[in-house]
Amino acid sequence: MLGRLQSQLSTFAAIGRHSLQAAPRFSPPRSLAREVHSSVLSRASCPAPEIDPAARTGQISLREGDKILGYVVTKRTEFPLQHITALELEHLNTGAKHLHLAAPDPDNAFSVSFKTVPQDSTGVAHILEHTALCGSVEYPVRDPFFLMKKRSICTYMNAWTGPDFTSYLYSSQNARDFHNLLGVYLDAAFFPLLDRVDFLQEGHRLEAQDSSDPDSPLVLKGVVYNEMKGAMSDPNAQFSQQLFRELYPTTTYRHNSGGEPADIPSLTHEQLLEFHKIHYHPSNSFFLTYGDLPLESTLSVIEDRVLNQFEAIDPHTDVPDEQRFTVPKRVRGQCPVMPGLPEDSQERASISFLLNNVKDSYDSYVLSILTSLITRGSDSPMYKNLIESGLGAEFVAGCGYGYHCHETSATFGAQGTTTDKIQRIFDAVMDTLQQVTDEGLDPERVEAALHQMELDQLYVGGSTGIHCISSVIPSWIHGTAPSSTLGITEELMANLRRDLKDKSFVESTMRKWFLNNNHRVEFHMSPDPDFALGQANTEQKLLQHLTSSLTDADRARLKEEALLLEERQNTPQDCDVLPRLHIESDVARETQCFPFVEDTIRVSDGQASVPLQLNEQPTNTVVHLHGLLEIPDMPAELEQYIPLFCKLVTHMGCGALNHKQMSHAIKLNTGGIGVSAMLTPDPVNPSRFKKRIHFSSHSLQRNVPEMMNLLRSVLQEPNFSEHKHLFTLIQMVASEIPQSLSGSGHVYAMEHARSALSPYHRLSEQWSGISHMLFMQKVSAAVQTEEGVARVAAILQEIGSRIVASNALKLSVNAESHILESTLPHLRSFVSDLPYTPLVPSSSSSRVASAAETSTLEGVQRGDRVFFCMPGMVNYNAWALPGVPVAHPDFVPMQVLGTLLGDNYLHSAIREKGGAYGAGMSISANAVSFFSHSDPHVASSLNTFAQTQNWLN
Repeated sequence: MLGRLQSQLSTFAAIGRHSLQAAPRFSPPRSLAREVHSSVLSRASCPAPEIDPAARTGQISLREGDKILGYVVTKRTEFPLQHITALELEHLNTGAKHLHLAAPDPDNAFSVSFKTVPQDSTGVAHILEHTALCGSVEYPVRDPFFLMKKRSICTYMNAWTGPDFTSYLYSSQNARDFHNLLGVYLDAAFFPLLDRVDFLQEGHRLEAQDSSDPDSPLVLKGVVYNEMKGAMSDPNAQFSQQLFRELYPTTTYRHNSGGEPADIPSLTHEQLLEFHKIHYHPSNSFFLTYGDLPLESTLSVIEDRVLNQFEAIDPHTDVPDEQRFTVPKRVRGQCPVMPGLPEDSQERASISFLLNNVKDSYDSYVLSILTSLITRGSDSPMYKNLIESGLGAEFVAGCGYGYHCHETSATFGAQGTTTDKIQRIFDAVMDTLQQVTDEGLDPERVEAALHQMELDQLYVGGSTGIHCISSVIPSWIHGTAPSSTLGITEELMANLRRDLKDKSFVESTMRKWFLNNNHRVEFHMSPDPDFALGQANTEQKLLQHLTSSLTDADRARLKEEALLLEERQNTPQDCDVLPRLHIESDVARETQCFPFVEDTIRVSDGQASVPLQLNEQPTNTVVHLHGLLEIPDMPAELEQYIPLFCKLVTHMGCGALNHKQMSHAIKLNTGGIGVSAMLTPDPVNPSRFKKRIHFSSHSLQRNVPEMMNLLRSVLQEPNFSEHKHLFTLIQMVASEIPQSLSGSGHVYAMEHARSALSPYHRLSEQWSGISHMLFMQKVSAAVQTEEGVARVAAILQEIGSRIVASNALKLSVNAESHILESTLPHLRSFVSDLPYTPLVPSSSSSRVASAAETSTLEGVQRGDRVFFCMPGMVNYNAWALPGVPVAHPDFVPMQVLGTLLGDNYLHSAIREKGGAYGAGMSISANAVSFFSHSDPHVASSLNTFAQTQNWLN
């Protein structure tokens, strides 16, 4: 588990609890395993319109000016490339906005969003998002959000708090399920109970440290409070929040919408209620629906359940324009030390500019592409002048164009630097912007950027409705036409191509928004080794302030509220008030099958053939290619470098192309090339596994030949001879990995806990866990000399020469039928060019170094418990037990059991009662893992994990 040792406030630790090798294998009780498949609750679903499957066409006949129920259609826009018809509607009585995206997609999505503009950093919008999901008028249960997870077959369910909006959203392919969730979400958003006890649980409260001893010292608790303690322990979060406070000093964005831990305890329940009354009103709401369900049935439910019960108001939530600076500003800030990196090279420096109003959509497109061309890729001028020059290890968080506010911004800068380079970074940023102003843009790079836009428009992936919601909401709430963010017209592409290749247009744009823009912030942030201690001291002072004036009556009230909360948490809930699905009538027994063809491609010399899977899919003329290469046995020294090889190979030169030419070719012809190392456990034998490299890419049909040529170069001709660039990339990788600790600490904790279970888990941890982070620190130190760089380059080159073998390859292609046919010759050519090398299968019995041998991060190990130190105010806990292989008959019941345990036991014990942000149970091949996220506790959470069997019994 990652976090702080309870015995020392100034000492922070990552702690992982390993199970003993002799621990019993975890299997579900047989009675529960049988009940899992018939776990259907008794209440009938809430009334939902009966929908004829034939009506699910994704087509709609409404036109601009038409009226439907209490709405009027204000605009209709066709997006033929995405097969979407967009209808913008307004409710005549309340002014509620509704965007419907009709599409022939069964994965229907819904969201209701509100413009939420807090005027302080108490986290009122964030805490309201949590508390609204703690029961509503029609569904008065403690946590309908989590309870519906057991009564739904949704494909997505969540709520988001942004800097100026809050969204409640879900998606489902089942019509009954969609309308069940619609009722629950509408009631939660517009008619929540917002009980004070729930506010205390989700937001903040003073409560006895030991719940079993009411007279023990008072401490601050609360789910959001602990979540934000974890979030604001992240140096990147501190950087972004402090920067926004300086860039937007007079508007809502200067505040932390998630909540500052020091400010959260000042929020009152009455303020929460008032915030909901104003902000969660239909006149301040934005509804979005997507998919093939008929629009009228959804509008009818929204109007009957919500809109007909309100009158229009002016919520006064518009965000004013920021007051523009007359001179630039330079500021200093401090952040926690990033674990795993040298403290003296963790300085950050950036220059940020306030740019256009988000409603000016053409300006947004121009500035987005312009900043992308300035910063993205090793062929960009900002990369050359900031990173390749050695001024910094990588770009600062949020580098590039930011469009999630009323007025957009751009940030340029570097981190992983030293104090003596700060002014040089500021100068380099301005010099680079001057250079682009003087020289204009490379027409070929402009074409590559426009190609990426075209490919993005045609790309078909999963959760399209959720993706549309995330794309539209941030600007729609400020008056931007949704159509401007949903699709790119030929006219827009032509205008962008004309303007971005026009040197005078680029010059005037650069001068207006950058060189002559006085609203800019030069920001220098330094690591403070005492930052975490300062946070702890601030919490103690706040606690002292809150408790020093308490009267006996106040203390009695706190005890009473603690008892009320405990009683509420322990009271069985009447889940029957919630809607459910009838498995017999609402859930299709047959799953949708997609046709595919299994084939082989014979290698030219006839010694081997490559398995090929052809999947016919509606991909909008985009061809998706995936490949698997088995990794043969190789010396341990090489094997530990395989993840690094995969991360770097597409960023180096290949064949006759240097790294800049390769970067440009990839962007001009593909949607990117991905290469990653993966381990595949044997489905039956827990002692066996395969080591593989997965590669993938996608391109437009016309670019398939060039995509295959680029893949061939990556796999056959990787070139690690550009040592200066290799050094830069290694520093970037070594710097990036530790930054994921605060957001994914529970993942690292589980990886390390599982590493004691088997060689498979041990190698997995070495390739992607804390051990890999430590290994990258050693590599980063080793390449500080030219000899060290040359040695690493030789190792990576050797790996590249060993992995390519046609008889170790599998391929899969997704495309439309006529495109599959035309792609086959290029696949055959690709395979025929690969060398035939007799494969020596990787051996799962080969020795893998133990975690103790590879892990040197400062910490403590006591038997099967491991403690790792990292800055922060919360912990990330994990406990691992042996599980079963994926083909074992208990594996699927255990996955269901893991969900049930998480929702029914761990969620209540660790999140609701313990105050952690999250907790759960993960079932994977040969392992059962328990975890908690942003947890104020260590020992009590581990005890909760250990008592799972008692709870089951």
